[in-house]
Amino acid sequence: MHKQITIDKSAEFDSERELLDKAYFLIQSRFKQGEGFTEPAMVKEFVQGNYQQCSKEVAGLLLLDSQHRLIDNVEFEEGEELAASMVYREVLKVNAAAVIVSYFSPSKELNHSDKEHELSTLKSALNLIDVALLDCMLVTDEVVSLAERGLL
Repeated sequence: MHKQITIDKSAEFDSERELLDKAYFLIQSRFKQGEGFTEPAMVKEFVQGNYQQCSKEVAGLLLLDSQHRLIDNVEFEEGEELAASMVYREVLKVNAAAVIVSYFSPSKELNHSDKEHELSTLKSALNLIDVALLDCMLVTDEVVSLAERGLL
């Protein structure tokens, strides 16, 4: 259930960026206060805001508890493949029960087929430690959920 947010009509922002930053802050605070990721649309909103100022390729992990509430958001630099050992380390560090993977590309060129092998390996590896891979979000100008498309 989303809280109703009222924006003061007299509030002024110096730029569109300042307005977007404020909106993302509100989105982040909602999840940090314990709201779970219960729908792909919520995750899309979160990751799109998360990468709005990013200018390089990034891979990320949303580490979730058993109620799909955000525990941590971990990002890996450009060129770092999400190796199972790296993901294991992050999952075990916070005792996560589920993971959502995200990939951001400022070049607007992300294809799910490029990530299929990596995701298949990661999903199998996470199954060994009883952690669910819930979704993979490809973020460019739009956000594509591989779970919504039946590709995960």
